[in-house]
Amino acid sequence: LLEDALAPARRFFAGFTMTEAVDGVLVTEVIEESPAQKAGLLKGDVIVKVQGETTNSLPIKEFMNKLNGHPHPQVKMRIRRSQKEFDVIVMRAMPQGRTLKVKSQTVVS
Repeated sequence: LLEDALAPARRFFAGFTMTEAVDGVLVTEVIEESPAQKAGLLKGDVIVKVQGETTNSLPIKEFMNKLNGHPHPQVKMRIRRSQKEFDVIVMRAMPQGRTLKVKSQTVVS
């Protein structure tokens, strides 16, 4: 089917930035009016599972592949916030010509 052939070319938009954390993937920013915000994600949340797979030993690149490469717009995540865990479903969307400003940080050790 044509739809199946086009599936790998689709890129969905979830609407949050992240970084690796010891116990999962830390949400560092949630974009206003994004699918992530509509699902209830907040800055500081820790994603401990994506599509049923734990994220504590998952490199960020693999997490991104799971998030962006999933063939359906729904992605189930388990979130830890204030010592409580709960599931959310992020209904990813196709980007609509949106331009996002990304801030770069340099970390000096």
